[in-house]
Amino acid sequence: MTTPAIATPKELPLPKTEEPLVKKQSPAKVQKGLYFGIIASPDISTVKMQRVNKVGYGAGIILGYRISRSFAVETGLLYDHKNYYSEGSSFSTKKIPYVQNWKILDVDGYCNMYEIPVNVRYFIKNGKNTSWYANAGLSSYLMKKEDYAYNYMTMSGELKNSSWAYKNATKNWFSIIHVGVGLEHNLGAIGKLRVEPYLKIPAKGLGIGDLPITSMGINIGITKSIR
Repeated sequence: MTTPAIATPKELPLPKTEEPLVKKQSPAKVQKGLYFGIIASPDISTVKMQRVNKVGYGAGIILGYRISRSFAVETGLLYDHKNYYSEGSSFSTKKIPYVQNWKILDVDGYCNMYEIPVNVRYFIKNGKNTSWYANAGLSSYLMKKEDYAYNYMTMSGELKNSSWAYKNATKNWFSIIHVGVGLEHNLGAIGKLRVEPYLKIPAKGLGIGDLPITSMGINIGITKSIR
């Protein structure tokens, strides 16, 4: 007696599962070309990290050119008011002949100046509405007025104080190293809001006393493309 063959069902092909489509996000558009703007900032200045006097300020206009997605170059004209204090050992009298016989104990000073920055901006991230960047460059200080209150000792050992003002005394070309980081936020038709903490480090002594004045602050401004 033969055993009947048992038919096995044919294997049915499994339905193909389609892979989910991943929509690639296109990079944010970047508008190249010229732009201009206005900026202002509080300014804290110090000589060799000595005590800080009153907070100063800076304000002015900027002009830039966006070269590519990653880079822009920028210059401008700013008006700065800086307040600072220094011990006498940091204040040079080489440019002030009539006080060279004094022993300067300390000085309180302020200056009004024009600043000409030349900076390169590198965009770390370009977003649809907000971009992040770092910048670096050099600034020139054109002193309009420097005012100093001196405490000093005469050759006879007498302690005295005096105040002097100097107008248009010095020009410090490309003597300040500027570094900063910041963000840019798109405000639509108004332009772009900029918030940028900065640090300005002297490459050499500044002003009539050759003081190593370091400044820090936050630039806040609005820029707009020139179509």
